[in-house]
Amino acid sequence: KRAKKRINALKLLQQMQDLVSMKWISALQARFMLDKYTKMIGISSEDMKLKLNLTCTLHQRIVDLYNFDIVLGALDLEEQAHIINRLGWLNTWSPIKPDTYYELSQSRREERLVSKALLHLAVEEPGDNWWNETFQWNRFDKVIPGWELPITWFTESGMPSKGILKLEYYSGEGEGKHECAPRWRLRNALSGLVLAPCPEFLRCDERDEDGNWKYRSQLRSKYNQLTTAQKMLASGGIMLNYREGEGNKKRII
Repeated sequence: KRAKKRINALKLLQQMQDLVSMKWISALQARFMLDKYTKMIGISSEDMKLKLNLTCTLHQRIVDLYNFDIVLGALDLEEQAHIINRLGWLNTWSPIKPDTYYELSQSRREERLVSKALLHLAVEEPGDNWWNETFQWNRFDKVIPGWELPITWFTESGMPSKGILKLEYYSGEGEGKHECAPRWRLRNALSGLVLAPCPEFLRCDERDEDGNWKYRSQLRSKYNQLTTAQKMLASGGIMLNYREGEGNKKRII
């Protein structure tokens, strides 16, 4: 009976993979399919791999990847960690929606880049954005008591190349709570770091002469986005580099 149930789960997985291979879907549709699949087969911890395989398949067909957090919401923390490990932070995360919990290893290039983006957002966006932040030199060490983001992290030489950064990012829930608010032009520029494109309807922080919000008309390519993000770093007095490792394959921080 158990073997038959697993065979049926595998068949259903293959059918769903065949179906989405010919279609583009939204993150909400992907979440619906993942929820239905889990409910239909009554998935157990032993079959977690099937659920993760479907999630990876759905990821390839999602048109609004900046909403991939909706899909991750169908997974528990262990499953989320597996997906991020398989697909990578820069393929699953978007600076458009950074409000979540993080555990970032500074010895891994992708996670270090996400740390830089979160640091940049914390400096530019109003309010106290880093909540419950901690740092430890490895997962087996105790956290450094009373640790807060030091100004030494604002340079490449001062930002450590090892250690675990943990924090929850918060930007006001779209209602300006705790005096926090997003800076859309910066988030738009930081989208050059990741796979998920910036949505076309996103508005920047600037207003025209009549006081109306200006819709973004520039930053169309990933290169332009990243160049703008790098310039915004420098203008904010942050001497970090989003292009670390480019042209220097021997040294990846």
